[in-house]
Amino acid sequence: MYASKRDEAAGLIVGVYRGASDDRDYAEAIASILASDASAARRSLTHTCVLVVEGEFPPPPPVWRQRMADANNQLVTESYYFALVSPKLVFRGVFTAVTWLTRKRPGHHMAAFADVAQASSWLEREAGQTALRVRRLYEQAQDELVASSRSVRGKKAG
Repeated sequence: MYASKRDEAAGLIVGVYRGASDDRDYAEAIASILASDASAARRSLTHTCVLVVEGEFPPPPPVWRQRMADANNQLVTESYYFALVSPKLVFRGVFTAVTWLTRKRPGHHMAAFADVAQASSWLEREAGQTALRVRRLYEQAQDELVASSRSVRGKKAG
C-alpha cells in the first residue's frame, strides 16, 4: 500500500509504502511526486520528497525501477531534494540503481537513509525543511495507511 501527504506551501511531500504491493502503489507514488513537483515549480519553490519504505514491502520490479527513473527525468523544479528512507540495504541498493538510470541535473539531490530522523536532519540542513514538518506529514501518511488497511479488512470480512 502507498499513502502520501503534502505541504504545498513548503513544497514538501512525504510518501510511505507499507504491506503488500502492486502496480497501483508504484504508479500512485510516481503520480503524487510528479504532481507535488509541478505544484512546487508553479510557486518557484524547492521541491522536497521523502519516500519511506516500511515493514515487509517488497522491492519494485525492474520495470518500475525504470519508470521511477523516467519520472525523475520529468521533474520540472530547478531545486529538488529526494530522501529514500529504509532500514533495508536492498532498498538502498534499488535506490542506487534508480539514480544510475536518472539523468544528472544541477540542483537535484538524492540520498538514502536508514531512518526518518537521518533524512530529516539532511533535509533541514540542505533544503530548509524542518524535521517537525517532515515528521508531521510522515505521521499523517502512516495514519492514512492504517485507516486504509482497516477499511480493506472490513470489506473482506463483510
